[in-house]
Amino acid sequence: MGNTAQAAFDPKPRQLGVVLNMIAGQAILAGDVVGFHGTGVDNTVWKHVTGTTICPIGVALHSQATTGDKIAIAGPGSIVLVKNALDNANLDAGTQIMGSGTTSGLIIAYADAADAEPFGYMLAPITTGTAYAYIYGAVLVAKGT
Repeated sequence: MGNTAQAAFDPKPRQLGVVLNMIAGQAILAGDVVGFHGTGVDNTVWKHVTGTTICPIGVALHSQATTGDKIAIAGPGSIVLVKNALDNANLDAGTQIMGSGTTSGLIIAYADAADAEPFGYMLAPITTGTAYAYIYGAVLVAKGT
């Protein structure tokens, strides 16, 4: 399966829950999944990459090319379009999603792994392109040893 090319897209909110007023830690495209970085900089988000950025919090509602400028994030309770990172991986409605470990800002199906942080679930099936997902925010659950 190949990776999907990254490009800005309108997340076309069907419903907005919490909208977070954050700071872009890098250039962020509309539709990117974003999260906090391991450095813990106040109110600053980066494109989410599982295993690199921590705690995915939502989806960018617009592009922000300037590091340090404000960006609006569709957070918990929002229903927005998300983009599949893998061009041939089918995700059914109800599939929990997490950030891709290879393509920043895009999603893959949740997999139970050490760095996995599910933050939503699909409301419609997706193979290529975009489909609607419900964003509930990352739920960190301690795994047994």
